Amino acid sequence: MKCPNCGAKINKESVCPDCGINLAPYIRARAISARFYNRALEMAHDSDLSGAISELKKSIAFNKNNINARNLLGLVYSETGDIASALKQWVLSINIQQEKNLAADFLASYEKDTRRAEQLEQSIKLYNEALSDIRDRNDDMAIISLKKALNLNPRFIEANNMLALCYLMRGKNSQAVDLINTVLKQDINNDKALRYYRGLYPDKSRPVPKGYRSDPRNSAYYMPQTVARNSRANSKRTQPVIPMFFFGFISAAIIVSLLAIPQIIEKKQNELDMQAAKYNELKQSFDELSTKYNESSASLSQEQKTQSKMSLQDRVKQINTAETLYNSDNATEAAMILVNIDTTDFSPEIMEQYAKQKQLILPLAAEQFYTGGRQQVENNDIETAKTLFNQCLKCCQEGDEIRYSALYQLGKIAITENDEQTAAECFQQVAENHPVQSVKNEAKRYLEGKNA
Repeated sequence: MKCPNCGAKINKESVCPDCGINLAPYIRARAISARFYNRALEMAHDSDLSGAISELKKSIAFNKNNINARNLLGLVYSETGDIASALKQWVLSINIQQEKNLAADFLASYEKDTRRAEQLEQSIKLYNEALSDIRDRNDDMAIISLKKALNLNPRFIEANNMLALCYLMRGKNSQAVDLINTVLKQDINNDKALRYYRGLYPDKSRPVPKGYRSDPRNSAYYMPQTVARNSRANSKRTQPVIPMFFFGFISAAIIVSLLAIPQIIEKKQNELDMQAAKYNELKQSFDELSTKYNESSASLSQEQKTQSKMSLQDRVKQINTAETLYNSDNATEAAMILVNIDTTDFSPEIMEQYAKQKQLILPLAAEQFYTGGRQQVENNDIETAKTLFNQCLKCCQEGDEIRYSALYQLGKIAITENDEQTAAECFQQVAENHPVQSVKNEAKRYLEGKNA
């Protein structure tokens, strides 16, 4: 393992021998990431692709360098037909680790099978044409384009869902149900397919294959062997297994450029999401982590309003609630409860319990808020990033390195927003207190340039 701050090699130390940073929150975050990955692996093997994607996003949120999670997320995305997101994860995985990485084999398979890549690219073009036809209220042409797309790529989940929606709009419920069942065989918890099914049969239980829970390998809903085999290889680091089929829209020539410019992948995916938003609600990237933190912020606002009115007994109960949340891996929610509790009239025993929980929970929550903020900056969601960095500050004490790292990020955001006063205030603290000399020097250069 390497120190996340200075890159030094670490064996079992809880403090980095080179830079002295406390590694306990980092080690716990890696363990949580591994737990989410293992859950996702089980879901993927059981054909719960939507659930696997959700768990893998959480895994990467806690450890962005978890290449096993990124590689498996790419495989699951490819099974749903979202090849842009699959390629993005594999490219990021290779950027983290170039040697002995299965992502290189996955990408190479696209480069070799140019004919298949062209077919998949054509299926995406037809899907986009169908979206345009629906926008123009030309359902007949949309259905024709979607059928052609599915002929080229039968496992294209979004095309199946879109065609089912077209049939529902035209009253062809039996044909829609066939497509819905096709999607649910591929992804047993697909949100759109289940929504369409419940719309047709509000009083009927959702379709679940017989024997799925007891022995998924005997079920037609079991995950295709391509993903199962490769995900096991990814986990155990065995000999690379090249996937026999994938889904998407990229040609071999484009893949080479994507390896050099990963941003193109994200741009293409964003464009596709914008086109589909009104009609098919395509998957939003990184939404689960953002939703979790936004809900925490909303609950915090309500908590602040009601805190003064709460009884002593209720405030003591909140300490127990925070402990329960922490034990359920919800350190951020637990931290927001702790930092806003009114400790007036607390007994010495309760204050001791409260202090111990803050000492245990707040450092981990600060790490998670900071990591989430960095991810939202990369995803250009600046408002959410600012919220997360400010939440990080609430969990820190004077002298904590992560406090000044969060201030440094807030200072950079303030520069992009032309808020020179906030930037100067943040960088002043960074220049005076950040333990990393290079970061401190950069803050000083900004202040010197502003005062020149």
